[in-house]
Parts: sequence; C-alpha cells; structure tokens
Amino acid sequence: MPIDIQYLTTGIKVDQIASKVGMGWALNAGGVVTRSVNDKQDELCTRSALPVGWNNYDQSFMDYLENIANGGNFLDTEPDEFSYNFNGYSGKFILDPNGNAISIPHSNLNISFVFNNISSSSVIIKTPDGSIYYFEDREETLVTSVGNGSPQNVMPGVPTSWYLSRVILPNKEQVHFTYEPIALYLLYRYLGGIYQIQ
Repeated sequence: MPIDIQYLTTGIKVDQIASKVGMGWALNAGGVVTRSVNDKQDELCTRSALPVGWNNYDQSFMDYLENIANGGNFLDTEPDEFSYNFNGYSGKFILDPNGNAISIPHSNLNISFVFNNISSSSVIIKTPDGSIYYFEDREETLVTSVGNGSPQNVMPGVPTSWYLSRVILPNKEQVHFTYEPIALYLLYRYLGGIYQIQ
C-alpha cells in the first residue's frame, strides 16, 4: 500500500489546524470516506420527495413544508454527500432512498454503505481488480454546549468519517490498519456561551 505526504496548494485558512505532518501537509496512507451531512443523517431518516402538485402551492405542499420545518418526523430532504480517497481512487457518492450508493460521476467501483445500528456502520468498496476495501473505523463529531460550568451535549455523535481498516486482495492476502483513538476539541464562542466540538 502506498504511503506519501502531499502539500496542499489551496492555501492556509484562518481556522485551519495543522496535521501531524505539518501545516498545509497531508499524509496519504490507508484511506478514508468522509461525509457532509445535508439536513439529517441518511441512515436514520426517510428521504422525502416533494408532493405531487408542489408547483401549484396547494395544501399538500404547505403541509409538507410545515412538516419539514417542525422536525419532519425523521424526513430527510436531501442526500448526504460522501467523499472517498484511497490507493489512487477518489470521488464522491450519495445514497438513494433505498440506501444504494450512486457514484458522482459514474465509476466502476462497487460501493456499499452498511448500517447495522446507530453505533455501527461501515463502507465497503470493491475495485475492478477484485480488491475489497473495508472502511470500518468511525470518527464522530459531537457538539457539546459548555455553559455555567457543566458541559451538555447539543446533539448526539454523528459519524463523519470511516477510515480504512483492512483490504482483501484478489490473491486473498490481507492488509490491516490500526488507529490510536484521540479526541480533538475545538472551542467556539456563541452568544456568551461556548460550543465545544469534539
């Protein structure tokens, strides 16, 4: 498996945090699938399409908007966006309403998002040469409000990254990756209080 470091020429941003190999540098080893959550987590919700006749602004459309505005009873209005980068492959995909991965643009990778329960999910990608990549080590983002001296969770942890944990090659050889758990804390001030993002 290739390992290298790369300097990102996109410039340094004001709130950017240096990686383990330095500011503006990225270590390319193993691989990762990251996610940008749009509206709600895809695996916990039902995708909601616009009702028939939405362009007439009839009562069903108004009910739909009110339902979404009030929390939507686990309705999700748009898919999350997943990005992958591993062993020379990179791209994006979304999940359709049935949980099937759709590559953007189309690719010849076979991608599966596996959701077991709220604390167990993974991504499996099979490449054209028959190698199978398992992304099973999850990273979660947790938002905590720190006010009056006691932290309180604003929302439960959301899986935002899945790291490459193992590869099964066509000849049945396997490569395993292990990671050390770490916690990263970012503090943001918010109207006199502090948000802590882990």
